[in-house]
Amino acid sequence: MKLLRHFFQLVFLSFLLSSCYDAVQKIDFAENGGGKVIYSVDFSKGITMMKVFIPDSIQQSPDFKKSIDTSITMLQAMPDSIKRTKDAESLEMYKNTMMNAQMDMANNKLKIVFSGDATTEKALIFRLKNFEKELSESGSFMGNSGNQNMTGGMSPIDVNYFIYDYRKGYFKRSVDTAVFSKNIAQNASMYDMIKDAGLDANFTLDLNFPKAVKKCKSSKVILSKDKKNATLKYSLKEAIKDPSIMEIEVEY
Repeated sequence: MKLLRHFFQLVFLSFLLSSCYDAVQKIDFAENGGGKVIYSVDFSKGITMMKVFIPDSIQQSPDFKKSIDTSITMLQAMPDSIKRTKDAESLEMYKNTMMNAQMDMANNKLKIVFSGDATTEKALIFRLKNFEKELSESGSFMGNSGNQNMTGGMSPIDVNYFIYDYRKGYFKRSVDTAVFSKNIAQNASMYDMIKDAGLDANFTLDLNFPKAVKKCKSSKVILSKDKKNATLKYSLKEAIKDPSIMEIEVEY
């Protein structure tokens, strides 16, 4: 657990210092209305920049040089003090969410993957509407020392500006532009630094449906030939200019 806490300390440091990463949200919708949601955030391409801000004394420490590849449920990683603040549905969601941490700083690798199953339509609705919010509010069990919103409101797993609407055969993701604009404003200096360095963050929303898509509304979506997959890709720079490119509405 010591190495796992150390990993998350580095992850949150990367949130603060770097906006250069690749984030993928994959949703596999099941025939019964349930599904599986995977969040993958890869910081590997931004590690060189991040290391500039990490003191040599830390980089030379044994823990920093160790490589990590470990999986644990989010419920197992959560202290009892945090568990007591959660309702039954949230605890069940944490129980059904695996967290895989991969870190090899010497070889510039830093990645985290959250993978969760929802066996029913109700469970998937709850996960879509609450997982990102729950995660951003529970940073304390991942090395955040109890401080909510450590990153100032903007990180790959703190996308609390998304609004989800889901039922079997229908999926919609929209953007709360007021919250998004506030997050951007809070991190303006960081984004200016990233922009000056010629770097960017890239996002992918990968949707897989049990049936062919009937209708799809999105300015950037790409549908597969069989219309069972919808892929939406955009960069942070693009989203800042036009938040609506992050939105999508699908009937299948």
